[in-house]
Amino acid sequence: MTMSSPQTKQSTLDLQSRQEPPKQDDPRLAVVLLSLISILPFLTLVGGPFLFDDESLIVQNPVVHSFDRWSNWFTRDFWQTSREGDVASGTYFRPWVLLSYALDWSWGGGSSWAFHISNLLWCACASALIMSVLLRWCGGDQKSALLAGCLFVLHPSKAESVAWIAGRTDLLLATGLGLCLLGLSWSLGWGAQGQVRPRRGLGGVLQVLGTGVAFGSKELAVVLPVLVVSHVLLFECRDGGRVSLTGALRRHRTSVGWAVLSSLLYFIVRTIWLPFATLPRSLDLSDRALLFFDSCGRYLALLVAPTDLSLFAAYKPLALVDVSDTAHPIFILLGGVHCVAWAGLVWLAQRKRRPRFVALLLAYGACFLPVSNLIPMGTDISVSPRFVYLPLLPGSCMLAQALSLWLPRAQKVALACVLLVGLPSSLMRARDFDSAEAFWRYELAHNPSVPSVLGANAQVDEDLHQPILAAARRACTYNLAQRLGDVSSMSRMLSAFLHGAVRATPHASMDEFKSLMIWTDDLLRSAPHTVQWANVALDVQGSQLGLAALGGVRASLNLERAHLEVRASEPRALVFAESAVAACQGCPDIAHRAAQVALLVGDHERPRIWLERAGIAGEPIISGLSMNELGAQLTALDGRANQGDRASMLERALLVNNHDRVVDLVQLHPDWSAQLPIALRLRIAQSAALVGAWEVVRAWLNGLATPEELQVIEDEFMRTSPAYNGRAERLLPWEPGTCARAHELR
Repeated sequence: MTMSSPQTKQSTLDLQSRQEPPKQDDPRLAVVLLSLISILPFLTLVGGPFLFDDESLIVQNPVVHSFDRWSNWFTRDFWQTSREGDVASGTYFRPWVLLSYALDWSWGGGSSWAFHISNLLWCACASALIMSVLLRWCGGDQKSALLAGCLFVLHPSKAESVAWIAGRTDLLLATGLGLCLLGLSWSLGWGAQGQVRPRRGLGGVLQVLGTGVAFGSKELAVVLPVLVVSHVLLFECRDGGRVSLTGALRRHRTSVGWAVLSSLLYFIVRTIWLPFATLPRSLDLSDRALLFFDSCGRYLALLVAPTDLSLFAAYKPLALVDVSDTAHPIFILLGGVHCVAWAGLVWLAQRKRRPRFVALLLAYGACFLPVSNLIPMGTDISVSPRFVYLPLLPGSCMLAQALSLWLPRAQKVALACVLLVGLPSSLMRARDFDSAEAFWRYELAHNPSVPSVLGANAQVDEDLHQPILAAARRACTYNLAQRLGDVSSMSRMLSAFLHGAVRATPHASMDEFKSLMIWTDDLLRSAPHTVQWANVALDVQGSQLGLAALGGVRASLNLERAHLEVRASEPRALVFAESAVAACQGCPDIAHRAAQVALLVGDHERPRIWLERAGIAGEPIISGLSMNELGAQLTALDGRANQGDRASMLERALLVNNHDRVVDLVQLHPDWSAQLPIALRLRIAQSAALVGAWEVVRAWLNGLATPEELQVIEDEFMRTSPAYNGRAERLLPWEPGTCARAHELR
C-alpha cells in the first residue's frame, strides 16, 4: 500500500480549493434583509391618518369604496373617477392603484390603518424585487448590491412613497418594473450568482405581468424600453468582456421589442381612449431650456443634499408662473453641471471600455428624462421629491459599483454610514406624516408663500379649534392667491372662510349671522364687498366677480348660506341646499353636505334623492350611519316624540348634529334637566359647547359632579369648541407676503 507524504496531501487540498468556487451567502438573505430595512422607519405610521390627496382619492371617492363602478378606473382620469359623464382627457391613468385602494377599503372597512399596512407590504415587495435585480446588475456581488439597495430605499425622498397613502403609485411602479426585469432575467438564465437554466415560459409571464402593472400604475413606466436595453447590456457584460450594442439588441430582440411595443401600444391606447391633457399655456424654446436646467439642478440638490423634501418643493404651476421669474441662477448652474457630468461620464465609461457603467448611465438618464421638463408631459408640476424615486435605482447601483471597483475595502464602512444616516433621516421624515398638523407645519416651514399650503394650515388651525387664526390665514391666503392669479386657491379660500366663520359663530350672535347672510347673498349676486368677522376682514374685489359663477364655489356658497339659515332659525335652508346640488350636479361632496343640511331641518326624502344621484347612497352620512340606517332611527325617534317623549326630541337633534336646535329646546324647557339621564345631560352640555352657549353648558352640568370636576369638564369643552368667544386668541403681526407667522393662544 502506497503512503502519501504530508506535502502531497497539502498539494491535493490546495488544488481542490482552487478548483472549487468559494461559497457565497444565500442571496435570498439579502433580499429579505433589504425588505425589512425598507419598512423599518415606517412601522410607527400604521395608525396614521389620511392626509391631503388621500381625502379626494380615497375618503371622498365612492369609486374605491366598492367594486360596483370598477369601469371608471379604466375610463376616467385618476383624479376624476367619481365624475359622471364623459372625460375628454387626462394626464393620469392608474387603474391598478385604484384597485389596490378598493381592496384596502374592503378589508379595512375604510380605516386608514389598512391602507398603511398595504403600503408597507407593497414597499417590502418592491424592495425585494429591486434587490433581486441589483444582485444581477452588480454581478452577484452581494455587498455591492446591498449597499446600492440601502442607498435606494433609505434616501429620505422615499418616505413620501411609503408613509403617504397617495404615494403608493411609486411602489406599484417599482413592483411592476421589478417583475418585468426579473422575468427577463429568468428568460435569459441570469441568476443572482451567475448563469442558471433559462425559464423562458415563466419569465415571459412575469414580463407581461410586470409590464401591465407598471403601465397601469404610473406614467413613468414609459422608460421601460431603456431599462430593458440596459438590463440586457448588463447581462452581456457580466463576464467582463466587450459588448456590442447592436449585437446585444439583435440577440435579445424579442425582449427589447416587447418593451418597445408595450410603450407604443400604451401611447396609442392613451391617445384614443384617454388622451393626455394639455397645459393652458405652452413654453417657448428659451423658457423650456431654462426650466430644463433649473429642474436638473434641483434634482441634483435633492439627490445630494435632500434638506427640503416638502411636497411643494420647487412646485411651480406652469399655468400661473413665469419660468424666467422663478428659475434660480444657482439651480440653472447646477443643472448645467448635472448634464455635463452625465455626458462626460458616459464618454469616459465608453472610452475606458466600462460597458456596465455605460448601461447604468443610460438607465439613469432615461429615468430623469420624463421628469426633466425637456418634453411637455401634460402636468403643471415642474419638480417634486417623488420624481427622483426611479432615477435613484440606477444611480445607487452606479455609485456602489464605483466604490466596489476603486475602494473595495470601504464597502462595509460605506454600508454602515448609509444605515447610520439613512435610517434616522427616513424616520425623521416619516414623522412628518404622523398627523395633519405635523404634515402641514412641515410644508409651511418650507413653503410659506404657496396658497395651497397656507389654506391647508388654516384648516389645521380650525381643526385645532383656533378659528380666528384660521380665518386670518385664509384671508391672507386669498390676497396672496389674488396677486398670483390663482383662481382655484381663491375660490377655495372664499368658501372655506365662510364655512369656518359659520361654524365658529356663537349661538347667540345673530348680528354676525345676519352680516354673513348679506355678504353671501351679495357674492351669489356677483356684487361682493368686504366682510368683517371677529377681528378679520376679507375683501373680494370687483375683478373677481366671476368667482361665484364657478360651479363648485357657487355650490359651496349656497351650502354655507343654507347653514346660516339653519343656525339663525330661518326657513329657507332647503332652497339654498337645492341650489347647491343644482350648481354642482354629480358632485359627491356637495350632495353629502346638502343631505346633512336637509336632515338638520327634518327632511328625509331629499337626502336620499341627492345621494342616489351622486352614487353614494350607501355611504355613511352622519355618525357612521348610512341614509337608510339613519332614516330608520329618525323615524323611531319622531314616533316617540309625537307621544310626548322629551328625551327623543333632544336625541333627534343630537343625532343629526343640530346643536342650535338642542340649545333652543333646552332654553325653552329648562325644567327638563332634572328629568333626563346623566349621560344625555352630558351630551347636551357638549352640544351646547360646540355653539358657544356657555350658560346652557353650566346649567346642564350643574349638580353632576364637584365644582372642581365640573370646571375641568367645562375647560375641556371650551378648549375643543369651534365657537371663538370662549377664549382670548391674539394674532401676532403677519409677515408681509407670507401669512406664516405663529399665534398665541391664552
